[in-house]
Amino acid sequence: MRRDNIILVGFMGAGKSVCGRLLAHRLGRCFVETDDMIVASEGRSIPEIFREAGEERFRQLEAEALEALKLKSGEIIATGGGLPCREGRMELLRELGTVVWLDGDVRELHARASHIGNRPMLDGRSIGEIDDYLAWLQNSNNSFRPRLCNEFEWERAARGADGREYSHGNVISRGDANYVEAYGKSVATAGPDEIGSHPWSRSPYGIHDMCGNVAEFTQSSLKTEEFVLRGGGYADGPNEIRSSNRQPVSPEFRSLATGLRLCADLK
Repeated sequence: MRRDNIILVGFMGAGKSVCGRLLAHRLGRCFVETDDMIVASEGRSIPEIFREAGEERFRQLEAEALEALKLKSGEIIATGGGLPCREGRMELLRELGTVVWLDGDVRELHARASHIGNRPMLDGRSIGEIDDYLAWLQNSNNSFRPRLCNEFEWERAARGADGREYSHGNVISRGDANYVEAYGKSVATAGPDEIGSHPWSRSPYGIHDMCGNVAEFTQSSLKTEEFVLRGGGYADGPNEIRSSNRQPVSPEFRSLATGLRLCADLK
């Protein structure tokens, strides 16, 4: 039997949570988020689930949450960004009620999701997975072609044209960025921070986290078929997070201490 729920789906950063709360208030309905259901049942955050149990476990928990939604009626439901992407799940969502896709400019959605932080689907990806993500972005936008930045582009964005050692100057202090001296190497304290948590290390162009936090994949400027990590991460020391430091890696390399920053060309 078709229920009268309203289910909001869309890419991360599309505004499902905000729109869902506003809609629930306007219609006098209850509002529920599948991610909140998972956090409540597991007793830990989404990034912790990804970090400690892996993505596959999280997808199993999504399936359990989807099953629990069959008991809901007359509610506003916001799904996680990736929940509808598994085979058969859109059909299950349609059985729950009216499915509404929240669309938006892909560049803005990605920037919004990255700025909010704690988005595990944007962390710890291999080059192969990044390529799949970029292909999806490119097919979703008719004006721009998102791509991985090359090293020259990344370094210019990181330290401008004056050759500074770090994104904000030539000296790094403990509180300037998320690197090993900020929190230490303890698993209880080390890890990525929310984007913009260390504004003192903004680049000359006002870009956050170009040193420390997570090392960023770039296209090698020496060999286009190779990839290089730039900027260093939360477990690296002051030498590794220098703007000039580069760490070549294989396309299969994967780590929770890596991420990416996109460039784009006009189509």
